[in-house]
Amino acid sequence: MERGARTLKAVVIHHDLSARGGGEKVCVTVLELLHEMGFDISLVTISPPKIEEIKKAFGKDVSFVKEVHKLLPFRLRMFGIYQRMFTLIPSLRVEGDICLVTHGDVYPYLTSKIPTISYCYFPVVALIQKMYPSKYQHGFWRAYFEPYRMTVGLLMGFAMKRNVVVTISKFSYNAIKELFGVDSIIIPPPVDVETFSKAFSREKEEDLIISLGRYAPEKKHEYAIYVLSKLPKNVRLKVIGTLAPTAVTYYNYLKRYAEKLGVADRVELVHDIPLNELLDIMSRAKVLFHGYRGEHFGLAVAEAMAAGLIPVVWDYGGQSEFTPKEYQFHTLEEAPKAVMKALEASPSEREKVHKIAWNFSEEKFKKRFAFLIRSVLKMAK
Repeated sequence: MERGARTLKAVVIHHDLSARGGGEKVCVTVLELLHEMGFDISLVTISPPKIEEIKKAFGKDVSFVKEVHKLLPFRLRMFGIYQRMFTLIPSLRVEGDICLVTHGDVYPYLTSKIPTISYCYFPVVALIQKMYPSKYQHGFWRAYFEPYRMTVGLLMGFAMKRNVVVTISKFSYNAIKELFGVDSIIIPPPVDVETFSKAFSREKEEDLIISLGRYAPEKKHEYAIYVLSKLPKNVRLKVIGTLAPTAVTYYNYLKRYAEKLGVADRVELVHDIPLNELLDIMSRAKVLFHGYRGEHFGLAVAEAMAAGLIPVVWDYGGQSEFTPKEYQFHTLEEAPKAVMKALEASPSEREKVHKIAWNFSEEKFKKRFAFLIRSVLKMAK
């Protein structure tokens, strides 16, 4: 993208592209969009990006990013929320025409003297409030979180009023508005609908439920096991997610819990499977059960819908904004009934949820974000 005879430079700030989560998916898609729009790109990060790992995880080649400003020469695998804050340091060395922050927090970067768009998935400082379920509300994690809350709470309050704030759902919009009194722009995150549509089928034969998400206590995979224990014995469950060394204790707990409820023979815990294997499972499964209450958006939910799975989710959180109301539940005791209804869903219902997922395609995300970038640059002239 040019202004006069000069190519414009975009500064993209993201702490760790090796994490392979939803935020990294957003960052890689934004990098690709900026490249397509003709920007020169400067990436500010904590750890150096590994191009081949990114390509393997997201199917995107970001080798066009030639200018990288990093804080460390190696990947730091801990202190994730603090890493975001530390991106303030390498950002001091960077100049550009527009800044895009994709790690999820909103800080007053010195690059804020140029137009800055911050993609805030959810205001992290809100996670100590009881209405937003989080590990940061108790014990060790509460103590770990407190310095961050005190520092970032002040920084975000200032930065929110200087940046153009984008968020992913009405649920997150309301939290930002309540905490900071700022209106944000809702742009749902990009979903690889084309890939997951390969698993779509109107007719699914197996009474199979999946629970999809990394192995972590906050994902509440045990709720899926509990629900299974209330269903007929022909129904099976596969729990699918990435397994970090720190999550092995939780993984083993799920095994013991399935044994305790007498459903171990109907539960399979799988981890770190390749995409083609996940698509094969999705092509056979009928239902996605999502146990995380208060999800900010629900990327896994949208991916499963693209594959034609009926989503059974809580009626609280971002995922409740785009899933059919008849498959939502208010208490865990209501969930088995919702799952049974989903297992009996007609082919037309699968077609319906599949079509909903296309609202979140990468193409639509890029169109919305490109329009925003051009609008922000135009206002800054």
